Amino acid sequence: MALYAFFHHLKTRHIFMNLDADTQQRLTRIARLARLSLGIPITYFSVLNSPHDWYLNHPGLATPLADVLALPKQVLAHNAAIWQTDSAPDAQSVYHYAGLPIRSDQGQCLAIMSLAGYEPRNFSESEQLLLQDLATSAETELSHARLQLESKQKAFLALMSEYKLQQHENRFHAIIDTVIDGVISVNAEGFIEASNISAQTLFGYVDYELKNKPLGLLLAPVDYYVAEPDFLRQLARTPKTSHLANIDAHGMRKGGTLFPLQIRASEVLIADEPVFIVVIHDLSETRLMELAFKTFLMRLSAILMMPSSAKI
Repeated sequence: MALYAFFHHLKTRHIFMNLDADTQQRLTRIARLARLSLGIPITYFSVLNSPHDWYLNHPGLATPLADVLALPKQVLAHNAAIWQTDSAPDAQSVYHYAGLPIRSDQGQCLAIMSLAGYEPRNFSESEQLLLQDLATSAETELSHARLQLESKQKAFLALMSEYKLQQHENRFHAIIDTVIDGVISVNAEGFIEASNISAQTLFGYVDYELKNKPLGLLLAPVDYYVAEPDFLRQLARTPKTSHLANIDAHGMRKGGTLFPLQIRASEVLIADEPVFIVVIHDLSETRLMELAFKTFLMRLSAILMMPSSAKI
């Protein structure tokens, strides 16, 4: 909880430091309304647990208020507004009248609106309601500023994520385009994100034709199960020394022709997302060599079984 509170206040501090001019002007007007309508000379907004304290409309103060966080800390501790009746002045002869929490829509305390002056002051019920309304107006302004900041943060994170993915794809191509075997990057849902030149040549596609297509597109229907994310994950986690780390299947080229291939997979994290790196080895030549060798053995066996007279 302490760590959560720290990040919450850090975020609130950023909200204050990134308020646009309109929001600052509106908060200044709120402080001015408190002064004009109720004769409160000092209204300031503060964020606790951060070195950034914000003062608004405090004419006549030669120096900052002493122990300015004393009242806001009490408000935060009580989680409610505090009205200090008959309070004694501080070392600067300033009376701290009240502190009102400014909350987010979720009820979190964004800041404290504090009221002070140079004479003792008690507030009637109607005056307290008016000040509560002013605090609510400040809540609206700060919540709006918070939403704006969060929107900017999300846009920035999305941009960074896109940049990282682009960087990943660039590095991916720079490395795998030199690999003889086909290499395909597949996301956690089983869709192709990138492929090297060998894979494109092997299956007869160009890069954009494969991107965002299911890996099953490249396999014979009987072997679709190999393209399932769960199977790829199981294959990726199989020890590389095991014969089960590689699986034979049938690939299907763009024209529909089938050919034998061997698949192995690895699982990595890219931008905190799991990605499968699928390596595809064309077994066509291997199968032809195996067939030729079997044919040779069959012929050799037939010759050896022939009578001696027939061999001559």
